Amino acid sequence: MNALPPTLTIALMTSCFLLEGFFSGSEIALVSADRLKLQSDAQEGKTGASFALRMLEQPAWTLGTCLIGTNLCTVTAATLATTQFGLPILWAAVLSFSFTLTVGEMLPKAIFQHHADRIVPYVVFPLRVVGWLFAPALLLLAALDRFFGAEEQRGGVTREELRLLLDGARRGDLTANDRQLIKRVLEFTESTVEDAMVPLIHVVAIPASITIGQAARRMVESGHSRLPLYRDRIDQITGIILHQDLFEADDWARPVTTIARSPLFVPEIKRVDALLSEMRVERQRMAIVVDEYGGAAGIITVEDLLEEIVGEIEDESDRARPMVRRLSDREWMASGRAEREHLEQAAGLRLPEGDFETLAGFILVSLGSVPQPGAEVNHGRFTIQVTKASDRAVLDVRIRRTW
Repeated sequence: MNALPPTLTIALMTSCFLLEGFFSGSEIALVSADRLKLQSDAQEGKTGASFALRMLEQPAWTLGTCLIGTNLCTVTAATLATTQFGLPILWAAVLSFSFTLTVGEMLPKAIFQHHADRIVPYVVFPLRVVGWLFAPALLLLAALDRFFGAEEQRGGVTREELRLLLDGARRGDLTANDRQLIKRVLEFTESTVEDAMVPLIHVVAIPASITIGQAARRMVESGHSRLPLYRDRIDQITGIILHQDLFEADDWARPVTTIARSPLFVPEIKRVDALLSEMRVERQRMAIVVDEYGGAAGIITVEDLLEEIVGEIEDESDRARPMVRRLSDREWMASGRAEREHLEQAAGLRLPEGDFETLAGFILVSLGSVPQPGAEVNHGRFTIQVTKASDRAVLDVRIRRTW
């Protein structure tokens, strides 16, 4: 190659690094841009926003354009450094990498990402022109993708799309209930079975030693349609008894174990979305949650999983006994299972942060042991008195506001 004037060579190399910065910055700007704002601007007739949305609908073409442009500029700059200045290939590579990293990558990406919403409507015009110039190479890449079996994956609704909906709530596009529902859907995939299960201490179970008739009476008293079956101790669950199996039995004097069904055992650390899929495949409505030692830690039902998304689902038995019941302007009765949100909404009682989720847990932490009826805990302007307790748990509590 004929030697070029040093000034021209430096100008060409500088142009390569700046163009590389444009391509890498445009790539991060397109990914970071607020799609809801682009959609709003497009509806107002802004051409740049419309072009940006079209390019985002063709990610392979758009990102391919940026990738080819970036690599072309890098190679050109390194070639100029080698041929025009006579630098060894190693030195040319080191210098080219240094400028590429700073001027061509880090700095433009930081600037373009920070100002993505303002920059994107303008960068799409030169990107479209360059994309047409690179069209043969991009079409070849697309053909290779199809040849090697790459398929466009399109799910129903992605997490990113849900987060975009949440962002729209700030503009008044969503109601508070819609926003809460989407938030729960996002959190659902990050929750474990332990977060949603009913702890063993609150589980109504049937001992394996009783008859079908006795089990039927307990089932009716509990108000549930299925109950776990245990042998010796409640943490040794061996089966599940269904309401329909009890009342279809022809001999109520037989042992209840003769109609028990095999349970689905799941670990505490299993994710709830994976469990919901497994229960659907196995056609199970209830699963037994086991700890690391293999003992039962609780149970979980399809209803419990759905409540993680839609909130508390109340049936007839739930309405018969609410978690918090108002007695007067200053007094309430509450279940030991009442959670923070129940107490705050019904009585204005805010529990402190701690290693507990229920009112019973707060009382146990405060007193250090399972209390007897009559035991009291003072918290702010509230006096919390235990009215009913077993040898293992706080069952009912009276809450009084003292001032």
